[in-house]
Amino acid sequence: MIKELIAKYTEKIVVLLLTALSIALSKLVYNFLLKPLLEANQGKTIIQITALLLGLLLLSLSFVIYLYIFKLRPKNKIKRDFIYNDKIGIYINKKTGQRYCGTCMLENIESPLITLEYGWFCQRKGCSKNYSDPKNPRPAPKREISSRDRDPWLSRNKRW
Repeated sequence: MIKELIAKYTEKIVVLLLTALSIALSKLVYNFLLKPLLEANQGKTIIQITALLLGLLLLSLSFVIYLYIFKLRPKNKIKRDFIYNDKIGIYINKKTGQRYCGTCMLENIESPLITLEYGWFCQRKGCSKNYSDPKNPRPAPKREISSRDRDPWLSRNKRW
């Protein structure tokens, strides 16, 4: 049960922890760096440190936004917008019914599948995976008779 709650709220927990961490860091910087410098009348040094800290803050915020948009959000989007068919290994869009490659979806790439006679085919160049349709399986290949089996003279004289 705890694992399910953590999985469900991972995104919110990460954002909350990063916010708490940034607040704690800003308080530490103020108490141990800026406050002593203010008491010593070091204005130029305060401006330099403040500019450095603002740069670090912007860098960390951009990293958090990157994680949120490109790493955490797509997994929730897949759960929200798609149904996973574990028999075949593909994802089906809930609204349109379009089938998507399961391998590509794990890489955050929505690659629609092309419908073939006996299944589906991923059209992405790096993947090109085939999925068999369990309702319409591919027939077993028929054994072809070679010319040696047809001609009795060739089957008797197999020296060549």
